Amino acid sequence: MPLPPTGRSVGVDVGVARFLDAAQQRIADLQRRTQRARPGSGNHRRLRRRLARAWRKVHDRRRDFPHKTARGLVDTCDVLAPEALRVDRTCPAHGMLDADLNGARNIATRAGLGSGQAPAA
Repeated sequence: MPLPPTGRSVGVDVGVARFLDAAQQRIADLQRRTQRARPGSGNHRRLRRRLARAWRKVHDRRRDFPHKTARGLVDTCDVLAPEALRVDRTCPAHGMLDADLNGARNIATRAGLGSGQAPAA
C-alpha cells in the first residue's frame, strides 16, 4: 500500500558512523580483565561471556541503525537522493602494492581516502 505524499525530498550523504564509541571503554576494560584472569577459571569464563555480550551489542547497533534510519526516511520523504559514490575510484587496502593503479606504486601514500582527506598524488 503506497504511503501518502509528504512533499518532502532529501539528499542523503552516506558517511561512516561510529558505533563503538559508547562501548569502547567497557570493551577495553573487559578485554584487559579477561587477559589477566587465569585461563580455565570461572572468572575467565564469566569475563569472556560478558565481553562477547558487549561485542554482540555493538554488532546489533551496527545492524539496527541503517534499518531504522532508512525506514524513517522512507516514511517521511517522497524523494530520496543518495550520494553518487564512485566505486571505481576506491583504492585497495592500506599498504598494498599495486603497479596498475594509475602508476601508483605504494597505496599507503593514498591511505587518506577513507578519512575525508584528499589523496596524495
